Amino acid sequence: MHDALTKELDALRARRGYDELSILETGCIRMEDPTYRDSDGWSTLTFGQYVQTHGGTLTSVDLDTSVAQRVLKEAGITHRANFQDGYSVEVLAKMVATNRTFDVVMLDTENDAQLVLHEYLVAKNLVTPGALMIFDDVDMTNISGAVKGHLVVPWFDHHGIPYRMQQRISDQYVTNMVFMDVP
Repeated sequence: MHDALTKELDALRARRGYDELSILETGCIRMEDPTYRDSDGWSTLTFGQYVQTHGGTLTSVDLDTSVAQRVLKEAGITHRANFQDGYSVEVLAKMVATNRTFDVVMLDTENDAQLVLHEYLVAKNLVTPGALMIFDDVDMTNISGAVKGHLVVPWFDHHGIPYRMQQRISDQYVTNMVFMDVP
């Protein structure tokens, strides 16, 4: 996942012509053991390292961000990270109400297709034109595993919203990431 995210962030910076990105993610590191690195919200560390190197900020939203805070503190990068504990849709709605905007939004909370669609419907109001939205653990062929994209991908198809899907292979499973460039 790290390489795919870094490649997309680099491409976004090149398109936009500036280094610093404001990144928002829902879902963060929940399991501190590095053996979960490919599966349990470890994009938080990738994003934290990225803003440490290139500038910008990371805002991470989850019901409990304490593990992510410890991991980023150990990596020495908490000064560029903001953590907000709470139910993602409510936290995102509050951000919309205060006119917050982000260059990158990654929706990766629970394996719940309905929740991911609701997050998208709120979060699309938080992105600037040309922004990047990312969805992890999307497997449209699996009805019992990773179902995060089961509603948002058909929504995109129905509304003619272009996206690209990239396979992601970990030691534990194969899934996809969806990348959508905001018009």
